[in-house]
Amino acid sequence: MVFAFTPIIGLLLGLLAITVLWETLFLSVIPHIVLSALFAQ
Repeated sequence: MVFAFTPIIGLLLGLLAITVLWETLFLSVIPHIVLSALFAQ
């Protein structure tokens, strides 16, 4: 599920014709997931 989040966002942004680099998506998603997992413990 976590690994599907970035491609889904990329697809949705692609449908809206907004250009976002995949690197930017990964750099924004990965810290969010890691921090959420750390605070959940």
